Amino acid sequence: MKPNFKKGFTLIELLVVISIISLLTSIVLASINMTKAKARDARRISDISQLRIALEMYHNDTGSYPTTLNNGALNALNVIVPTQIRSLPNDPLNTGATPSWAWSNQNTYYYWDYTFYNASGSCATSSSGFTLWYRLETRSDGNAPTPCVNLDSHSFIVKP
Repeated sequence: MKPNFKKGFTLIELLVVISIISLLTSIVLASINMTKAKARDARRISDISQLRIALEMYHNDTGSYPTTLNNGALNALNVIVPTQIRSLPNDPLNTGATPSWAWSNQNTYYYWDYTFYNASGSCATSSSGFTLWYRLETRSDGNAPTPCVNLDSHSFIVKP
């Protein structure tokens, strides 16, 4: 009489395989999310660079920068469309909703027709130039002067 061996996997073996697959899936998904955030940051940097160039072209043509509207709203730059830039860029995560002033939750760009700088621990402005503000998801080494409107470490500004 031959021993009766059943073919198949035990419950423990199946559970081990399922747990390994689940672990690998979570690692891959986390990596994909980080890659998406880096791609959005690259687009933000590109958008701001294009805006800076368009503002410099506008300044060369008119001798001044566009006037700030509505406390930094980007629609102040409508005067550079379409002569200096085809259209104004939007942050990749911008939902179109009016943002609150909680800087850590911003997904938009801002423009001011003056520059911010740190003057001995307090915020100061200069009328020579402009400031473009943006926020990156993956970097926390921001260059925004901290005394100005409580910007967080993910905030970056561009000046001429």
